[in-house]
Amino acid sequence: MTKETIKLSYGEWVDQYKPTTEDPLQWGDVRGTELKFIWTRIDTGEEDDEGFSIILIISGLHVVNRLDYFITEISHDHKHIEVD
Repeated sequence: MTKETIKLSYGEWVDQYKPTTEDPLQWGDVRGTELKFIWTRIDTGEEDDEGFSIILIISGLHVVNRLDYFITEISHDHKHIEVD
């Protein structure tokens, strides 16, 4: 069974999940944090219509294409969420 992807704008994500800081974090900063509070900013490897890299924040701890991490006050409960 495939999980449904929930798509949010950055503003919706901030309002709903409340990042603990605006500054991106690195692995050492999120180590020991419960996974349900960690989000990863990734470079998708794709480009938009203007040739810019598509960057997303996705729920969970990811390593491939990782740029940095965020921690939120509200859990994503392991839902598949994309923030653009």
